[in-house]
Amino acid sequence: MLDDLDDAALDDLPFGVVCLSDSMTVLRMNRTESEKSGIQRWRAIGRDFFGDVAPGPTNRALAEKV
Repeated sequence: MLDDLDDAALDDLPFGVVCLSDSMTVLRMNRTESEKSGIQRWRAIGRDFFGDVAPGPTNRALAEKV
């Protein structure tokens, strides 16, 4: 569903969105998430989400359960 949205539409969403690859690399991040987290998109895109962007064993464990 989110894959169908272009970047402008993703930025219009009132909630934060981070799209990850199967290997947990950040593919996309919307403006709301960037503003709320304080993480600049250009720094997050292409990086390992749990290793570089939002490190922590709790975050990785939660994602692997989904």
